[in-house]
Amino acid sequence: MISKINFEILKKLLINIQINENGQFSIAINYKGTPTLIIIDDYFPCLKGTRFPLFAKSPSNNIWPMIIEKAFTKIYGSYFNLQ
Repeated sequence: MISKINFEILKKLLINIQINENGQFSIAINYKGTPTLIIIDDYFPCLKGTRFPLFAKSPSNNIWPMIIEKAFTKIYGSYFNLQ
């Protein structure tokens, strides 16, 4: 379960928590001291032949960890560049 403090941080991080009609999320991330707007789609890598996420997972089946991870992936160029 996400704490109230963490939820407040998430609300500041995510500009659009809802998927828009195009299946996109808008995320504001403070990257190197500069607020950066990242647009990502709702496609996430899964284990082959399954619907299980390949990277970020949430024990409560929330999608926000995958959204944030994908935004940073866009900044760093690939999932494998994240450390």
